[in-house]
Amino acid sequence: MEIVKQINEYQDGLFCLLDEFFHRVTGQSVSDFGPPEAFSANIKKNPEKLVRRIPDSFKWVDKTIRPYYARNGAAIYPLPKRLGGFKLVLGGSGRFGEAHLDSIQQTLLYADTILVPDPFSSWIETPREEERFPAVSLIKAAFLLLQLKPILDAKLPFPAIVVFPSWEKILEERDTQTRRKQLELFVDIFTFYVSSTIQSIDDVQKFVVDHPDTFLIQAEKQRLFVPPGSRIGASITEALTKYEDFVSTWRSPKFLKYFSKLTTAQKVLNGILERLAPQFHLLENAEELRANSLMCLEEHAHYYKLIARTNSERLVHLSLLDNKQGAIMDALGSKDLRWLSKVPMKALIELRLNNENALFRNRLGHVAERLHEADLNQIDNVVAEINQEIAEMIFHHKKEVKEIQRKYSRKHGKTAVLAWTALVCTLIPSLAPFLGLTAPLAIAAKYVADKGAEILDKKKASKSIFGVLARSKPEETK
Repeated sequence: MEIVKQINEYQDGLFCLLDEFFHRVTGQSVSDFGPPEAFSANIKKNPEKLVRRIPDSFKWVDKTIRPYYARNGAAIYPLPKRLGGFKLVLGGSGRFGEAHLDSIQQTLLYADTILVPDPFSSWIETPREEERFPAVSLIKAAFLLLQLKPILDAKLPFPAIVVFPSWEKILEERDTQTRRKQLELFVDIFTFYVSSTIQSIDDVQKFVVDHPDTFLIQAEKQRLFVPPGSRIGASITEALTKYEDFVSTWRSPKFLKYFSKLTTAQKVLNGILERLAPQFHLLENAEELRANSLMCLEEHAHYYKLIARTNSERLVHLSLLDNKQGAIMDALGSKDLRWLSKVPMKALIELRLNNENALFRNRLGHVAERLHEADLNQIDNVVAEINQEIAEMIFHHKKEVKEIQRKYSRKHGKTAVLAWTALVCTLIPSLAPFLGLTAPLAIAAKYVADKGAEILDKKKASKSIFGVLARSKPEETK
């Protein structure tokens, strides 16, 4: 298939460049550097070495990776639209972290293809003057993306992952249509949740200045302000403290100077807009690529639902997940099912080669069919049902393994009887003609053949979705 070939060639080239960049800037391969959760600690171990390597490494990016995007990006973007199957596009956040990686690995058990807006290109497409550590963020984006390289190298029949440049920052800054539509979405939110008098982005800013207390009351009541590190439903005071901590850690001195001059209401407005902007691009990508939306964190899904409740015209033409699929996706992203992201990459590739993700999706589809509409709106109910379904799948696997053991125990028993007969013949030579001289060799060969078949059957069972879940699920939750 020509589309698959083009996607594979593009991704092979891109990941080869990312691999070389990471080695140039750190002096290590991805596998030697350590696990994703240890990135921050490992990057701080030898800062002098990193500082020395960064200038030449970033010049190399300008000479090689930037031109690669320029030559290929525009042609690659529309290709995932032509892929079939159940597609999800990742989004809802301006950053790419360990939670995104976990979400991708977890959802690969369910979806056919996951479309990933390229987090590396987003750090080089425009200057990020508001960011305090853009260099480290760029390195981390390459490092986390490269964790997905084994599944790309497996050359599956159709792509499990497609990493595409979405040019979000460039579009926000330079494309008037994108900026207009994005502002329309912002206005829809504030008109619906804050005041029906708001008709433009200027009205939003004026309302915040003229009616700061009303704005803060509505923002808290409608749960509009959920900054990084905060919880949904937190008070404005609690959420603002989290936001100020985040800003002081991750934003540049220039941004901090601007931020310090804002009123409390303006700071809250800024935080809300920072959350809504990535949601706009998620909706754009979902529409353009004919995919459903995938969010890795609860707060991202929260903002997505806030937009959906406005009945915004932006959503009318989107083929959003139906209620049942949406409930399953929400449940899969819950803390109780986060262990699914720990399925080893090797096992995940085997599952994909055998199309076991389709079986898993069908099984979870039956779960949704069993639930009433009211139950689907309660994530705990859906999680409980999925856990029950997985428990049944694990029970099925264990039952299958026991049946394999019983089957071959009978065969090994018969072989043992023949072996005993052969032994008797060596003790009673007069019985030997009835058995034949080659019997011991034949018996040994049969045992080896049966044992080999038993091992293969058990290995096959262990590679099924049932076996993988049985091995991956934490003991305390089995």
